Amino acid sequence: MHWILQNNIFAEEGHASLLRVLDAMGLPYSLHKIVPFTDRLDPEPKPAEGNVICIGSYALLKVAMAQRWSPGVFTIRDYSHSELLALWGARMLNNGVQCELQNVSKTLIFQSNSRFFLRPATDEKFFPGRLYDKDEYQAWIAGLLSEGDAIGSGTLPTTEVYVAAPKQIYAEYRTWIIDGRVVTSSSYKLQGRLHTGLLVDDEIVTFAEDSARVWSPARAFCLDIATTPDGLRIVEPNTLNFSGFYAADLGKLVGAIESAFSE
Repeated sequence: MHWILQNNIFAEEGHASLLRVLDAMGLPYSLHKIVPFTDRLDPEPKPAEGNVICIGSYALLKVAMAQRWSPGVFTIRDYSHSELLALWGARMLNNGVQCELQNVSKTLIFQSNSRFFLRPATDEKFFPGRLYDKDEYQAWIAGLLSEGDAIGSGTLPTTEVYVAAPKQIYAEYRTWIIDGRVVTSSSYKLQGRLHTGLLVDDEIVTFAEDSARVWSPARAFCLDIATTPDGLRIVEPNTLNFSGFYAADLGKLVGAIESAFSE
C-alpha cells in the first residue's frame, strides 16, 4: 500500500516515528503539501500500484475522495453528540444537551455551573472542545454576534454545540481500533496535563473493544477513553487518519492497517 503523508504538519514526534517505521518495513510513501482551497497535492502524486492511505489533516479527505483512493481515509460521518449518545448510551462521558452556540446561556447546565464543557456538536473542529467559564463564553458570543466569525474558524452564533456539566477525569487514553480489535493504545492526558505513555491497562483495551462491538463508526478509527470516578467512559471517536499518535506502537498500527486494507 502507498502511504500519502502531509508534510507540513509533522510537529509531533509520532509523525517522524511513522517515517522511520515505513522505511524499516520497506513500504512506499510520499510527502505532500495541500494546495490551499483545492483538492490537489503538491507535488502531484504519481499513480500508485495497489491501495493508498492518507495521513495528515482533514483537508486530505477531499483529496482522497477526488482521487478515489482505497481505503484513502477511514471516513467517520459527522455524527452529532446526541447521535453518539443514542448509540453508546451510558458509555459516553458527556450527557448534556445540544443547542445553538448563542443559546448556551439559556440551558440549565450553564445556569447551574460556573464552568461547563462545550464542544461542536459534530466532528468538525470549529473550536476546541474543553471547559469554558461563563465570562469567557459571554465575551466570545458577544464578539460573534457583533462581528460574525470573530475567531476565523467558521464558528457562528448558530453553530450547533454540545454543552455538559464538568466531569472529573483522572486520565485519558487513545485506542486505535481495526475491525473491532485494539491494535495499539497510548495515554495522552493525566490530571488534565499532556502525558503520553504506551502502558495502558487491559481494562481500558477491553472497554474500547466492547464499545466497538456495541457500535463502530468505521472499520478503522480511534476511540478516546477516560478514567473517571464513575468508571471508564468514551470521550469521543476520531478519524484514524487525522489523529495524533502520542506514544502508539506505530509498527503494530502500520502492520495492522497493511494486513487489513492492502490488496
